[in-house]
Amino acid sequence: MEISNQTSPIEKSPYNENFGAGLYGRHHIQRFNWLSKNIASMFAESSSISVLEVGCFDGKTLDFLPVDVHRYVGFDAGWGDGLDLARRRFANCDNYQFHQSVEPSDIANTSGRFDLIICMETLEHISPSKVGSYISAFAAKLEGFLLVTVPNERGLPLLFKTVGAKLLGKSRDSYGASEFANAFLGRMEYVPRSDHKGFDYAALAESLRGPFKHVRVEGVSPAKFAPQLSLTVGMIASHTPLPPAHAPASVGIDSQSTSKKGVSRSQ
Repeated sequence: MEISNQTSPIEKSPYNENFGAGLYGRHHIQRFNWLSKNIASMFAESSSISVLEVGCFDGKTLDFLPVDVHRYVGFDAGWGDGLDLARRRFANCDNYQFHQSVEPSDIANTSGRFDLIICMETLEHISPSKVGSYISAFAAKLEGFLLVTVPNERGLPLLFKTVGAKLLGKSRDSYGASEFANAFLGRMEYVPRSDHKGFDYAALAESLRGPFKHVRVEGVSPAKFAPQLSLTVGMIASHTPLPPAHAPASVGIDSQSTSKKGVSRSQ
């Protein structure tokens, strides 16, 4: 199959304004840099790969894949005009598909298995009652590696985000005093969920350790902070052993051996 790379320029949208200049833009672009570095390591010997993405929006992720893609299937809830932008931009790429979806069964019913599954800044917006079904669908469809990024909404990162949002004039979820204190202390079970608010990356990591034999949790930051100190947290899961970590600040390199290495699964 001939791989088509004939794409149109990225169209402007409110979402893509997040990736402008300054600290705010660098924060948001960092997850794509993390993604690209890991994929380059994972598929260094591959001429092309198949990719499934949940939360694809306008297909921006495709600009950061350092390997050719012979099949891409993207799913998105249809937020904004992202899917329309993607379909216009990649109209000449017959091997790329974009679907509106809010059900994990759409993933489960997709034909074939994929070398790479991507889900960035999406699971925090999905109902907790459906997250387990999405993870099961990922596990069933994965041939290689699952890459996930989510926000860190607890501890010092929560405080930094709250102060930073006020300084930059950005909107954030509203917290009561007790809610903020509980989130800061990591007692997420006492914080009501509302998109980012109350989202617990540690609970998600634990959920991944059920269907996947190998799970690694990393901080996604230029300074290579540990997950607990990073504004964004990256997770890599696979049925097979993972490649070496790029950053030393990672935990849970093997979900079967973390307890032997003295690394707490609750991190």
